[in-house]
Amino acid sequence: MRVTFVLPGYPKHPVGGYKVAYEYANALVEAGHHVSILQSRYFEGSPAGGPRRGVKYLAGAVQLAMNRANRPNWFPLDPRVAVRTVLRLRESDVPTADVVIATSCVTAPFVAGLPASAGSSVYFLQHFEDWDAPREFVESTWRLPMHRIVIAKWLGAKATELGVDFEYVANAVDPVGFPPGPPIEDRPLAISAMVSDIPWKRADLVVSVLGSLKKRLPGLQATTFGTTDAPSGLPDYVTHVRKPDRSTLQRIYQQSRVYLCASDGEGWHLPPAEAMLSGAALVSTRIDGVTEYADGVASFAEPGDAGDLEEKAFALLTDLAVNSSLALAGQSALRTYTPRDASDSFIAALARASADPR
Repeated sequence: MRVTFVLPGYPKHPVGGYKVAYEYANALVEAGHHVSILQSRYFEGSPAGGPRRGVKYLAGAVQLAMNRANRPNWFPLDPRVAVRTVLRLRESDVPTADVVIATSCVTAPFVAGLPASAGSSVYFLQHFEDWDAPREFVESTWRLPMHRIVIAKWLGAKATELGVDFEYVANAVDPVGFPPGPPIEDRPLAISAMVSDIPWKRADLVVSVLGSLKKRLPGLQATTFGTTDAPSGLPDYVTHVRKPDRSTLQRIYQQSRVYLCASDGEGWHLPPAEAMLSGAALVSTRIDGVTEYADGVASFAEPGDAGDLEEKAFALLTDLAVNSSLALAGQSALRTYTPRDASDSFIAALARASADPR
């Protein structure tokens, strides 16, 4: 099977959605399929920038035009995967294939409009991207005549609401990449969290919770990480790691008793799952992109409630037995569904799509 992924630009830093696409590309070539990845900021037939405008996006386009990097330096993409990065993607750039996959609302209209020779069109839905484009535009892309694959049940519910069909293929996190650390009782009194400059990921809540916890637990250690600098107001006692490599990230997770997620919404949030596999107990806002895999094996607070997040984290950090029990439950739950399970299901869904041109 010949498969083409169409991605909205080249990611210089780790981004969950790109990582999942790259992982499936690796799985496909490992299974003997031929894979191409096309990365572009703009698409033939679309207005400049598509629905995404703004200085930051346009600056990224200028940078791409000046330095057309192809392969991510933060992910081990299989050398058998062909990659091409262009500023504006044209129909003539798309190879003949069996399946061509749109990976965002920006790429979907372009993919849906390609000729049959490009392959059956598939829309790989990892989020409902109304944070990135007007809701009406996002919904219109979901209704395009494409095969849809969703990574989460809540996205399947959204598809049903919009009256379109879909296949469900859940994400999985590789336990080999995030092995368990020492048991909770052998870890320092420590908490960790990812922070971002994207407002709905709520770095402000992380700052608030970590500041309040230190007053109640003077011996607490805390680490934050992300692709950006430390957020404003982050307490001095917190160590912030910008752009951690894989081994550093493993160490952060494996030394944490608790991992804190304060986001207002996610498609299928990777860092909490990685932390759980590494043996940390999860305290998170109750959002679809986390309850998808952690419902019943994590401690939840309502979105935006810094006080409850603090209380949930404090309760775990001061009770080794409960902390350990929740950590082991989360780790066990994530090990029941493997990356091989996910890739087999994804490849099977693509095969069905290739047999049914759309």
